[in-house]
Amino acid sequence: AMPLLEAAAAFEGVKGVSEYNHDNFLYDKKQRLTAELKKMDFRLQQAMLWRADVRALVSLTERKMENYLLVNSLFAAATVMLWTEGRLETGTPHWAVWMYVICLASTFTFLLCSVIFALHASIAAQAYMVRLLTQFARLPI
Repeated sequence: AMPLLEAAAAFEGVKGVSEYNHDNFLYDKKQRLTAELKKMDFRLQQAMLWRADVRALVSLTERKMENYLLVNSLFAAATVMLWTEGRLETGTPHWAVWMYVICLASTFTFLLCSVIFALHASIAAQAYMVRLLTQFARLPI
C-alpha cells in the first residue's frame, strides 16, 4: 500500500508541475500566433502597396507613350499628305523644291523614329514592370 501511496503522491506532484503555468503558456502561445499573423498581414499589405506603386509608374509611362504615339502618327500622316499632295507652284526654284523635300523627309524620319521609340519605351516599361513584380516586389508568402 505504501508504494501505491508514494506513486499517487508523485503523480500528483508531476501533474501539479505540468499544470503550473499551463494557462499562461496557452495565452502566450495565442498572443505569439496573433502577433505573427499581424506581422505577416502588414508585410503583405506593404508588398501590395509596392506592387501598386510599380503598376502606377508603368501605367504613367505607357499612357504618356500612347499620347506621343497618337500625336506623332497624326503628324507623320500629315507629312506624307504634304509630300504627296502639297505641290509647290510651277516656276519654284530647284533649290527651294529640294529644301522643301529635305525638310519633309527629315520631318517624316524624325516622326517615324519618335513612333518607334515610343513603342519601344512602352514595351520596355511593361517588361521592366514584369521583372520588378516577379523578382523584387514579390508577395511575402
